[in-house]
Amino acid sequence: MLPGFVRRTERGLEVDLAVLEPGEDFRKFVERVFGGGLLFRGLDYANFHKLLYDAEALEQTRRQFEQAGKKPELFLATDIAPFAEARRPLYRGFKLDEDGASAEYFFEPLIIDVAAEESESGEAMAGGRQREIAQATQLDFDEFIAAAWDKGLRFGLDAAAIKANIQKNRPERVAIARMLPPTPGTDASVVEKTDALHRSDAPKKLPDGRIDLRSFSNRFPQVKAGTRLMMKVRRVLGKAGRDVAGQVLEPELPEDFDITTLAGPGTRIDSSKEGDYIVAAMDGFLNLDTDTHQLSVTEKIINKEGVSLRTTGDVSFKCDEYEEHGEVQEQREVKGRHMTFMNNVFGNILSDGGRIVIKSNLSGGSARSPGGSISVEGNASRATIEAKGGEIELNYVDSSVIIGRSVRIKHAVACDIYADELYIELAEGCAIAASQVRIDMSRARRGVETLVNILVPNAALYEQQMAELNQAKSDAASLIKNKSLEVQTLTNQPALKTFLNVQQKLKAGEISLTPEQKADFQRLQAKVMQPLQQLQIARQQMLAGRNQLEELDRQIGQLHQAHQAMVSSIGCQLAAVDGETLVRTVSLQTDEPSIGDLPAAQLRARLREAGVGEKLFANDIGSLDWQFTNPA
Repeated sequence: MLPGFVRRTERGLEVDLAVLEPGEDFRKFVERVFGGGLLFRGLDYANFHKLLYDAEALEQTRRQFEQAGKKPELFLATDIAPFAEARRPLYRGFKLDEDGASAEYFFEPLIIDVAAEESESGEAMAGGRQREIAQATQLDFDEFIAAAWDKGLRFGLDAAAIKANIQKNRPERVAIARMLPPTPGTDASVVEKTDALHRSDAPKKLPDGRIDLRSFSNRFPQVKAGTRLMMKVRRVLGKAGRDVAGQVLEPELPEDFDITTLAGPGTRIDSSKEGDYIVAAMDGFLNLDTDTHQLSVTEKIINKEGVSLRTTGDVSFKCDEYEEHGEVQEQREVKGRHMTFMNNVFGNILSDGGRIVIKSNLSGGSARSPGGSISVEGNASRATIEAKGGEIELNYVDSSVIIGRSVRIKHAVACDIYADELYIELAEGCAIAASQVRIDMSRARRGVETLVNILVPNAALYEQQMAELNQAKSDAASLIKNKSLEVQTLTNQPALKTFLNVQQKLKAGEISLTPEQKADFQRLQAKVMQPLQQLQIARQQMLAGRNQLEELDRQIGQLHQAHQAMVSSIGCQLAAVDGETLVRTVSLQTDEPSIGDLPAAQLRARLREAGVGEKLFANDIGSLDWQFTNPA
């Protein structure tokens, strides 16, 4: 009884691919045939093998038949026939590898015993008896396939080799089947989707065409929101193989990963049929964290490799934030705005008025931020720290130059310091110039005293500025008075007085002129044209003088208030003195540059210059609380 997907035709047995369901139906049919002592006569082994093991090829064949307008029928065999028991013992030469990788068969000439009812002389045997005689025979391919199945050899038989060796009919061991090894899959991977992932370490080209060998071309790449950064190439599963027994050999499962683990802050995952993309979610700087392997886009630059000639060269950037986790080596320069350094700094840091924070140490280098702020949380040594008009906060500092508007230090040793406001918990052997000084403890250092110069205002300079403003005010008042008299003289001229009177009434709509009167009025206007222009100029000058007078009054008030505020804040408080300490006043001359503008070497000499100002304190013990009073 044939299954529904097998039809008997003029050619023989055809398998209807439209009826055959994917799965085990055909294998079960083959098992019934071979298990029932039958075989397929005239077997098309290629189609037989395809029907058993290659569902993908079957589907392709079915579509080809349908596209050609033919029935999707695949020839299997001419018929199903019994496998003679007498011939089964002929198929004894199978040898299968234990791992199922291959199988061999020993082909040899064969003899089979057949029954005969005649004697050797040709006479009939008495009583219908039979005798067996040996007869040469050959293997049969259809029987061979059935026997191989019974022996557990069910996949990958080489039909051509088997048929050829059957015809040779000579002793020979031949490989007749080989396994199909599983095809390995492909691990999931990522591919780059933007050149911005690659930093350029080529020397930087300057706008004038010159090459800066100290700087790299593009060390910190930037990207726009929406830029595709990386794409995950999804893993491709391998294709199963089979051993010669027909057992499935599964390929190893390819490696996979979750792309979200690579997407850091400032990125998002976009999925499409091509793959999954890491996309920039914002404009910013691209950062690849080698520790977490995350790709992120940040508003600030984060660098973990340090600043050196090998890694970055000199660094200059326009973004607001920069964060450095490595060391800044000697003679390297970092320019930017707000900068944070997690490691030691040996080079030079320059901010354009932003914030500089050094979490570790500043040694032998410099930090400058005009109008900004500088903080060193570790130690500073042999450094220049400068925030003119800004704020400085230090933990421990020695042998350094410090310049700022407001300076706070926990422990300063052998430093040269200039500030408007200065607070030091412990000062040892420092030279200081400031308007407002507070020191908790002052000591000498290796025989060098702590010297405090209190900056007091130059009275002559203040008086000179005030005198200049008062003189300008007097000049403006005189101008107003003179121009007022000029206006009065001009407006008292009869003709001009008449013209102005009529003009005012016309504008107010109090009168109207006849044609003859209009002509007279125009003649009068021509007559007073020159004094009228003089009157307009005098009035404009008088108005300008009044505006100048108001501005001068404002400047005088501001100068006075600034002077009073300055002198009221000037003072020095030494809570305790435990070593040679000298406190004195310093007043700059009108033609002398500010102490804070001097180069480091001149600043040091100026701070320790002998014989300047009034001596307020000179002792190795004690305290001081002094407030400046404006001289009468």
